[in-house]
Amino acid sequence: MTTTALLLSTVVTGLFLLAVTAYAVRAFPWQRLATRATAVAGGGAADARVLPGETAAPSRTPVALGGVVVLALCGGIGAALVPTTPVLGALVGLFAGLLALYVTWGTYHICRSRGLHYAQAVGIGVWILAMVFLVGVVARLLLGG
Repeated sequence: MTTTALLLSTVVTGLFLLAVTAYAVRAFPWQRLATRATAVAGGGAADARVLPGETAAPSRTPVALGGVVVLALCGGIGAALVPTTPVLGALVGLFAGLLALYVTWGTYHICRSRGLHYAQAVGIGVWILAMVFLVGVVARLLLGG
């Protein structure tokens, strides 16, 4: 029974990730990125201007899709780590994923509001998240859990 439930959970998660990927491929304007790369490769003033059909504001679609993928992976990993009750493991994994997204997103916005560039803010957010994970691993090793 447990094997069937895990297999069904794997298939459903795989179908969900395929649906999210298909949505990302169709929803995100990949052609604009190719146009922008061609214009920037020429150098000069093309770097600073917005091309026709391109907006100056970044799209939130990749960020939202990345969050969905992170939550799906955390749920699947949590279900795999707790084989006796996969639902409880999936819930714990989803909570951990939400907590990770919250910490990363909050750190990113704090850094951006203080004037740091995009890459610096993302790097600090990921670094903070890695430090929280490392503290959790060290605590588990020291407390013998």
